[in-house]
Amino acid sequence: MTDRLNPAPYPSKKDLEIAIQNGIKSGCFFSYILSSIDRRIDEKAEAVAYVSLRPQRAEWTLAVNPVLFAGILEAHPCVDRERALRAILIHEFLHIARDHFKRGFALQDKYSLEECNIAADLAVNSSLETADKNLLKEIGCLLPDQPPFNLPDGLSMEQYLTGIPRENLEGRVLDPKQADYEKTMKEMSDYFSDSPQRAGNYPATPKDLEVFATNKLKGRVRTLIKNLEEKPLPGLRLPGNGEGKLNWMIDWAFPEVKISWKRLLKNSLTQSGPDNERARSYRRSHPRAGEGILLKGKIPAIKKEQILILLDTSGSMRKEDFELFMGVIKSLLSETRRFSIMQWDCACQSEPVPVEKYMRMQNPRFRGGGGTDMRKGVLEASKRYPQYTKIVALTDGDTPYFTKKDPSPVPVIWALTSNARFEDADGNVIRLRPR
Repeated sequence: MTDRLNPAPYPSKKDLEIAIQNGIKSGCFFSYILSSIDRRIDEKAEAVAYVSLRPQRAEWTLAVNPVLFAGILEAHPCVDRERALRAILIHEFLHIARDHFKRGFALQDKYSLEECNIAADLAVNSSLETADKNLLKEIGCLLPDQPPFNLPDGLSMEQYLTGIPRENLEGRVLDPKQADYEKTMKEMSDYFSDSPQRAGNYPATPKDLEVFATNKLKGRVRTLIKNLEEKPLPGLRLPGNGEGKLNWMIDWAFPEVKISWKRLLKNSLTQSGPDNERARSYRRSHPRAGEGILLKGKIPAIKKEQILILLDTSGSMRKEDFELFMGVIKSLLSETRRFSIMQWDCACQSEPVPVEKYMRMQNPRFRGGGGTDMRKGVLEASKRYPQYTKIVALTDGDTPYFTKKDPSPVPVIWALTSNARFEDADGNVIRLRPR
């Protein structure tokens, strides 16, 4: 029986699973990714949490010490323990996803493990979502914009190593509970020191083992992302859609095979705007709901909506851009949505034409050729034609656009035929050409 006066320290293995499932339900993409990594409880670990590379299976594992974690909760009683646990798990995963361990092998001759630990933590913590960053700040994590560092956010592990004066590192002893990166690197090194002989195709060095385990994890992450692409979860956005802040996850998990723009466009049409409420539901609870299990719900029919394709016909658009445009049109033919096309530039605009009629034209004429302001085009179209619930603006990107501080009045998807930066754009950004 459980001792009510002395309960087991938080978290248990079950608590780990519930925290991840609740994160998925709340729309946290990284909670969804965490489900691809084994989790375990280790009450003897020297760090609150760290990434353990299990040599026998050549796989990454997220390890948490509930005794040390309980000490954090005791020192900070107002912190939401589940949110703190989830933020710490995400922090540990980002060490893998940022390839900190693989890159660390090249730095060992020049920097100590403690220095690398500090730089790796600064790089990870500066890239966390604001809520997670603030939470970890409250419990005492290292942040670049705080003393003694006073450095900008968003730098790499190597940049922080070279940017921090050595006098700020010398004599600065990390709290052993935070030495997560250092613990992982030591664990790999110790294992190979104790058992140097390897047989068959087993990885022969810590670096080989790291690469092997990371590639296995990438395969799982690719599967999760493809599943999310085909069966979107309510409120959970695929990297590459919307703000684009998680684009690097696609580059990490899909180093050679990238999700096609056609599929990204399909996801954007499904996930943006009022259609979200009619997407596939995973909210039906299992009879054993305490286990944190999610089951598929019913799939309500997506009622027909009207979508406007706003075509940039300015002078900067090239023949190749229009060929890409025709590919967009063909990919958008759908039984569940009705599309119309409207040409736009500062010299001339057309009335919306149903896509079926447009496709019957043997040689569609792209009138105009003047300057362009697709932001103005979206504003005008949303006022003139309120029946369109979304606007797909196809452009070469040489145009003003909506930002998060100045959002569009209607959900907009920017289909770009160039590598224009489109930083902080409001709406989903789909690139029709590979970078």
